[in-house]
Amino acid sequence: MSKIEKGSILDKIIGFVAMVWLRYIKPSWSHFRWRDRLAGDTLPVPKNIITRADIQSFLNECYPVFDWTMDGITELTDSYRPLPYLYNEYYDAKKAGGGNKFKDDCDGYHTVVWHVLNANNIECALITLVTKPFTKSHTMCAYKVKESGVTKYYVVDYNSIKGPYKDLESFVDSYRLPVRYWQLDKYDYEKRMFVREKEL
Repeated sequence: MSKIEKGSILDKIIGFVAMVWLRYIKPSWSHFRWRDRLAGDTLPVPKNIITRADIQSFLNECYPVFDWTMDGITELTDSYRPLPYLYNEYYDAKKAGGGNKFKDDCDGYHTVVWHVLNANNIECALITLVTKPFTKSHTMCAYKVKESGVTKYYVVDYNSIKGPYKDLESFVDSYRLPVRYWQLDKYDYEKRMFVREKEL
């Protein structure tokens, strides 16, 4: 799913550029940039993560061993690191008790979250919001569950869970900053790259 939000002409132009970057350039660039780290298998993933409390418990373990670090010039300032390489770095940091933290920015952290939720058969996707101002743009992990027969959406933002929402548009509309463009993505294990998710 992706959408250019309403706004000024400048907002729409920035939204269009963001769409081209996120949909067509960033995934291919990331795949090329990390081409020597694509192979291999992931280390064990925690199982029996079902409820919101289970997810929160995992976040409470994951966040303390994470060190937010901006992508550098060798990443062209913005690239996705692939699974399993990224998850294994988190796993090693957790095993070391946080003494050697795994370093990445918001998309890296939430890719680890996505990987664990996906491995537990929870429908989920990365959700990227291109905001105004552009420098506050953010990637999180959205997931949906059935509660009493009703589909509800939640969004993981580092060590907190926002929601429930009736749909992701409701989350975007309530976000703390104006959103120029937003998109859903997932990791394709066969292609070993990120691809746009049409819907969640």
